[in-house]
Amino acid sequence: MTLTTIINMMTGLVALFIPVAFIIFAFAWNLFMLIASTGDAKKMQQAKARLIWSIIAMFVFFSLIGIITVLRLTFFGDDTHPTVPLEQPRNIFHLLEY
Repeated sequence: MTLTTIINMMTGLVALFIPVAFIIFAFAWNLFMLIASTGDAKKMQQAKARLIWSIIAMFVFFSLIGIITVLRLTFFGDDTHPTVPLEQPRNIFHLLEY
């Protein structure tokens, strides 16, 4: 594993972690606001709307990650796992040879 590979891997993880952390934080904050606004109907309605939008944002984000991954694997192949050529199958009689 080279230094370039490690840097690319860390950059990819950070680039994925920041949006995921933001979306999870937004969802948790909106859920907290919904729970905290149980007495006020107007605030509760606003909190419900924001919670629904945060759920939609999570769905869209993770769907885009899936779609981009499928497209990348379809058009460019799986470059992270090199294929290993398999041995040709031997016939069963090689087990009897000494």
